[in-house]
Amino acid sequence: MKKVLIIGMTSILGGVETYLYNVVKFLDKKDIEIDFLVIGDSKKAVFENELVNILGCNKKHFYYTPSVKKNPIKAVKWLRGFYQAKMYDVIYMNTCTSARIVYCSYAINKLGAKLITHSHNGNAISKFKGINNRIFRHYTTKHSSVKVACSEKAYNWLFDDEFKEENIIPNGIDVDRFAFSEKVRNAVRSAVGLEGKVVIGHIGRFSVQKNHCFFIELAKQLDAHYQFLLIGDGDQKAKFIEQIWSNDLQERFTIIDVCGDIEKYYSAMDIFVMPSLFEGLPIVAVEAQCNGLHCIFSDAVSIQADISNNCMFVPLDNVKLWVDAILNCSYKRYDGKSIVRDAGFSIQNTSVMIKEIIDGLSCKYSSK
Repeated sequence: MKKVLIIGMTSILGGVETYLYNVVKFLDKKDIEIDFLVIGDSKKAVFENELVNILGCNKKHFYYTPSVKKNPIKAVKWLRGFYQAKMYDVIYMNTCTSARIVYCSYAINKLGAKLITHSHNGNAISKFKGINNRIFRHYTTKHSSVKVACSEKAYNWLFDDEFKEENIIPNGIDVDRFAFSEKVRNAVRSAVGLEGKVVIGHIGRFSVQKNHCFFIELAKQLDAHYQFLLIGDGDQKAKFIEQIWSNDLQERFTIIDVCGDIEKYYSAMDIFVMPSLFEGLPIVAVEAQCNGLHCIFSDAVSIQADISNNCMFVPLDNVKLWVDAILNCSYKRYDGKSIVRDAGFSIQNTSVMIKEIIDGLSCKYSSK
């Protein structure tokens, strides 16, 4: 029985959190025990209740460590005691920065735990975080037993060795859940007042990286026939709503909090747009294509996100090109479910890949 610790869950729903929930839900959990380490967050992690139900309520599965950045002495002491008590065989670290390895370096260097490092992003939101990532890249590369990423761009961001195709782990999704439904489309558009509109959709955390303010520039250039449907939470949300009102565009935007049935909103959209400043291979891009949506991404998004050949990549420095792309975009759905599944982006396929990696690691403490 291998003891596996997963790092990557937070209190705000995003692509990494969704990925981890899906993987654990569909993972063959025979011969493994799974726990989660949540870093420097006083709030409850998303999906905690659901994952505890999946993993078994008879024991604790979520642990919260102090932040190394905010309380280094307290965090180091806590982590040493935690790892000595738990003795994990495998740590599965899902991260956007190589600096995250400080949270498991004691376990891999002193206690013999094997580290699977999974990169989910291709840049940083600040110069400081970029420097921090570069400082730890070589260390993370050297001390990871397995190195994987959602895209080539994400791999090259986190590791300093040569990328290979076998380093890719597809951001798998539940293809049945995200398939298009005409019935759902009509119901949602009626419920939120989108009937007769061309709906430009986006799902993502309200953060600097996701560049939501770009939607305001698009709204200024497009007439009222185009409505924006944005779904997400995050620390930039209140500021964005203030900007909408200050530009007198509140009638053009429908903003919805993250919910448990988020898949229904894809069916209500006509186009999926993502003006991110940087990305790896965003899971929402896979979900949108599974729904049969034509997508317009910034050219900072990995080209590998175009699973269906129905995506455009546009530079952020030219709003007119974005407007033209939206005006000329097809709204006709395609069979995204089959395309995504056949491309290997089903969560069942991804979960099998992760389980094979875990099973293939020879660990010090697991029973033989």
